Amino acid sequence: MQRANFDSLASAAVRATALDREPHSEQADYLLWFGPLLDARLHGDGDAMSPAADRWQRGLIEALRGRGIDVEVVSYTIVPAWPKGTLALRGAREDGSGVTVEQLGYHNLPGWRVMSLAGKRVLGGLKRRRRRARAPLAIVTYNAHPNVTLPAIALRGAVQAPWVCVIADLHENRVSPLAAAEWLALGRADLRVFLSAAMAEQFAKADDLHMEGGIEPPRTTGATRTGLVVYAGALTRGAGVELAIDSFGHVRGTGAQLAIYGKGDTQRIRALAARDPRIVVHGLVSGAELAEALKSASVLVNPRLPDLIENQRNFPSKLLEYISYAKPIVSTWTAGLTNDYRKVLHVADADPVAFGRMIDECLALDESSLSDSRERATKFAATRSWNAQADRLIAALAHTKSKG
Repeated sequence: MQRANFDSLASAAVRATALDREPHSEQADYLLWFGPLLDARLHGDGDAMSPAADRWQRGLIEALRGRGIDVEVVSYTIVPAWPKGTLALRGAREDGSGVTVEQLGYHNLPGWRVMSLAGKRVLGGLKRRRRRARAPLAIVTYNAHPNVTLPAIALRGAVQAPWVCVIADLHENRVSPLAAAEWLALGRADLRVFLSAAMAEQFAKADDLHMEGGIEPPRTTGATRTGLVVYAGALTRGAGVELAIDSFGHVRGTGAQLAIYGKGDTQRIRALAARDPRIVVHGLVSGAELAEALKSASVLVNPRLPDLIENQRNFPSKLLEYISYAKPIVSTWTAGLTNDYRKVLHVADADPVAFGRMIDECLALDESSLSDSRERATKFAATRSWNAQADRLIAALAHTKSKG
């Protein structure tokens, strides 16, 4: 990401703004939001898209809208670059889950798609500014990829709004051009929101925010299937699905079963699980089907591997959803967590024997212990509702704007 790219986009943005001084009709406060959200048209085929990132963004956006702030979402669907992925994606407008999303169309060529998406965001941001009675409260980007940071930097000066960068994860290879671009861009953000406790501790400035995400009120309706253990997450090594499978060989509880849900190399994971008939790999399912599985579970597992660099720089957001079901959670401990999560987790080493034994201990909990676990989850969730997190962001943004 060269300085010339920033300057040329910014200059174009200023020129375009000067061309149109028409009166504006829309009065509401609003945020301009740049981030990747799932595209309903793909029906789960967007291999590079993260359901967890989608849930995180929509949760915060809906809470902000509940606080009277409009959110203009300018999204794009991530798919592998051509020739591995589709050459061209058409744009669309989606209305679902209370959030209206403009999905940008683009030509999916390496290099070209970055500037194409960035340019469309600049032009779209200027159109929204001309339509509105005032500037956005902020421009928010989810992560620091150039296709969102370039237009954020360009528009910041053109529309006189601060740039807020939500940092869920960064490129793993610190010496790659993409990683260099992300770290360069982060230094120019007006406010950074870190999901990972370790990242916040290491890189946050005085006015930055550590905010791992929001938790829905505990959802405990539905009959529990005794012995059902559920893994919900990516079917990748870093997410720890292999550890979940290996650990289940050390689970001795009567009637224990492991159900695996998520997106990834389902065929490979099914081959690994085939040696244990108690393990069923469901793969990617609908949100409703996954919710039923989580409601029915006796135990939920988060076997994320602590030693991997990417897991030291991100937050295991599946825990936010797990806690909302107020079930015992067996989890490894990764650097993105703060110590207060120990109140609601049964922490085990990333070792198949230790992890399996902790699953057995949770399956054997009596009703008194389960009731205590539900109470702790309920209290913990109340401190991290999406409304509470939205209020924290609004306050941090107000402080940022007051500094001018």
